[in-house]
Amino acid sequence: MNLILILGIVVFIFGSSVVFADKGSFVDKIQFIQYSDENTALEEVKNGNLDIYYWAIPFDRISDPQSREGLKIFPSTGQSYSLLVNPAPSQKFNPFSIKDVRFALNYLVDRELI
Repeated sequence: MNLILILGIVVFIFGSSVVFADKGSFVDKIQFIQYSDENTALEEVKNGNLDIYYWAIPFDRISDPQSREGLKIFPSTGQSYSLLVNPAPSQKFNPFSIKDVRFALNYLVDRELI
């Protein structure tokens, strides 16, 4: 009885049209472009030559509706910050291979400031 119930659920889930829906087209190429000038990058997005501009835009650049024309803006809470250390032991002295030293870094970073 349980086996029939489980089989029925599996057939229902895998037989749904969502699973067998038509897939989208494949991407032939992804191109990453780095602009050294923010103005050029924003103009490329507005003109449709660039799909995404990933970096923060100063609010004064997009404060009026005319400057937002041709843009879809998605607000974000902030950026990501990283502190990279090398915990791998080596022949030379590496303080970050000591667990207590790595743990002490928690007290060195002012999280409220970040």
